[in-house]
Amino acid sequence: MEEKQLILLAQQGNIEAFEELIKKYKNDIFNLAFLKVLDINTAEDIAQETIIRIFQKIDTFDFKGSFSSWVYKITYNTILKLSQKLSAENVSIEDKEIKDVDEVKKIEENITHQQIISKLVKIISKLPEELQIVLILHDIQGKKYQEIAEILDINIGTVKSRLFNARKTLKQLCEKENLLDFLE
Repeated sequence: MEEKQLILLAQQGNIEAFEELIKKYKNDIFNLAFLKVLDINTAEDIAQETIIRIFQKIDTFDFKGSFSSWVYKITYNTILKLSQKLSAENVSIEDKEIKDVDEVKKIEENITHQQIISKLVKIISKLPEELQIVLILHDIQGKKYQEIAEILDINIGTVKSRLFNARKTLKQLCEKENLLDFLE
């Protein structure tokens, strides 16, 4: 069944159609959350809350933009809400450590690769928020400029500028951490 049909059925309360839609996006939702919070349990909580919000708001989706942009926007807003909650509790997302190697193995297959990814993710988390999210959406999640612009409510020129600045800053940070040799 096509995505549009699934959305229309889900808007009418069809749970099976909603579940089919979520199957397509659940990994992307989790991955974006994990890259932002660096904690598997928190990322799972964000993913769950995002799916609940999508379910609650699916009838408001109006087909003016892409469904995936709409899903990412809800995911991003959920992450921001959680980040504010964590800040209010004086917990720094950037100070979180990936503690359970078994859990990380679920995400990456190779331990050496995991260590590089872990360092890279920590470096990405040091970028300013507006650069960080554009870099994650484009370079990691593979979103196009137009879709990122829709998700973040900014123009394409701003997306390109932020991506350029994010990559430049990331390169400088990677040079400081001697990661460039591993990434090339």
